[in-house]
Amino acid sequence: MRKKIIGISIVVIVAVAAAWNINASKSNVTLSDMTLDNVEALASGESSGDFTATTGCIAVWYSASCYGKDGQNHSYAIRQ
Repeated sequence: MRKKIIGISIVVIVAVAAAWNINASKSNVTLSDMTLDNVEALASGESSGDFTATTGCIAVWYSASCYGKDGQNHSYAIRQ
């Protein structure tokens, strides 16, 4: 009976330590306005109307390719 209590106590101590460690490792990250502006700029992409006018393709975020009217194959683009 005594060994059972000691074994259960050890399991409980390990579980509490693990739960405390997980809770302590969670961090609350706050981003500055400049960081958020940079993320927004990256998310908007680098394509412009010139790219579409020149190639006949529209830039997309997923893996696709478009054979443009400029004779080139453009990755991450679809036919307009």
